[in-house]
Amino acid sequence: MSAVPRPVAALGSVARDSLRVWWVLLKLMVPTMILVKLAADFGAIPYIAAAFAPVMAVVGLPPELGIVWATACLTTIYGAAAVLPTVMPADQLTVAQMTVLGTMMLVAHSLPLEGRVCQRTGTSFLVQTALRLGGAVLFGAILSAVYTGLDVLQQPANMAWLPQAPADGGWLAWGIAAVESLAMILAVIFVIMAGMRLLDAVGGNRLLTRLLQPLLRLMGMGPQAVPLTVIGVVLGLSYGSGLIIREVDRGALPRRDVFLSISFMALCHSLIEDSLIIIAMGGDWTGVVLGRLLLTVVVMTVLARIVHPLPDRTFERLFMNRRGRPAAVAAPAGAA
Repeated sequence: MSAVPRPVAALGSVARDSLRVWWVLLKLMVPTMILVKLAADFGAIPYIAAAFAPVMAVVGLPPELGIVWATACLTTIYGAAAVLPTVMPADQLTVAQMTVLGTMMLVAHSLPLEGRVCQRTGTSFLVQTALRLGGAVLFGAILSAVYTGLDVLQQPANMAWLPQAPADGGWLAWGIAAVESLAMILAVIFVIMAGMRLLDAVGGNRLLTRLLQPLLRLMGMGPQAVPLTVIGVVLGLSYGSGLIIREVDRGALPRRDVFLSISFMALCHSLIEDSLIIIAMGGDWTGVVLGRLLLTVVVMTVLARIVHPLPDRTFERLFMNRRGRPAAVAAPAGAA
C-alpha cells in the first residue's frame, strides 16, 4: 500500500482537529443561538440591549451589540458570531464598528473558562476578569474615537459568508440560516487552522516570537517569563497559562512575573488565530492586531510601574490568590 502524500495527511489532520473544535463549540453555540432567537421573538432584545446601552455608548456602538459582546464574554467568539445576525443585520455595521466590537471580543471572551485557567496560575480571578472587561471597554473607546476622528473605515462591513437571519423571523427559516451559519463557522475554523499550520511550517510564529520579546522586556518582565508569555500571545491563553502553571509548580517564576505575564496574555492572546476570526467577520487588522497589541503594551507598562514598587504583602492581597503564596505572605506569624 502506498503511503498517503504528506499534504493530504496534513489536511486530514487539520480536518479532524477542526471537527473536534467545532463539535465542542457547537454545544455552546446552539443553546445560545436558541436563547437569543427566543428573546427576539418575545421582543426582549430592546430591553436587554438597554442594559448595555451605557457601555456601548462609550465605545460608539449600537446597544444591541452589547448582547453580542456579552455572548462572547460568557461563551466564545464563535458563539458571538453565531448570534450576531439575529441581533443586528450585518449590513448595518461599518468596518470601524465591527473592528471595535471585534477588538472588545478579542480582549474579553470566554471569561468563566479562561478566568479559571488564569486563577490556576495563582492570579486573582476577579482582578483578571476586571482587567479584561475594563481593557475591552478602554480599547474599544480609543479605537472608536480614532476611527471617527479620522473618518476612516466607515464603509459597510463585509460579512457575506455569514448567513443573515430571515426577515419573517419564522423558526424554520431561522433554523436553515442557523445551520448554514454553523457550517460556515466550521469552514472558517478549517481555513484558519490550516493557515496557522502553514504559518508555523514557514517559520512565521518564530519570527513573531523574536519581534515580541523586546516589548515584553521593556515592561520589566523577567527573562524566564518572556518566552512563555510570547507563546501565549501567539498561540493562546491556554497554551501560555499551561506553561506558566508548570513553572509555578516548580517555583521557578517570581510572583510579579506570573502576574504580569498572565495579565499581558489575558489582554492580548492568539494574536494571529483569533484576529483572523474577527477579520473574517469584517473587522480591520489595524484594530484587531496592531491596535490591540500596542494598547496592551501601554496598559501593561503602566501596570508594571504600579506593581513592582508595592510591598509583597500588598501585592499578594490585591492581585493574587492563595495558590502558591509564600508562607510568610499568606499567613503572618501567630495568625490562626
